[in-house]
Amino acid sequence: MHTQKNNSYKLILAIAGFVVLLMGITLFFIPPAIFTDPAQGFQVLQSMQLGGGFNNLVSPD
Repeated sequence: MHTQKNNSYKLILAIAGFVVLLMGITLFFIPPAIFTDPAQGFQVLQSMQLGGGFNNLVSPD
């Protein structure tokens, strides 16, 4: 007597592997990046608190 094994784990692993592969290819063409927007926002806030214009960042040349 042979009982048929449940092979659903193979399908789940194949789908997970495909998703990881797809995300890896996507990250190769569109790499993640960190932009300095929050830091510049705080610099603008400090500039405004010190009497600078609204939403203007004053920096040396």
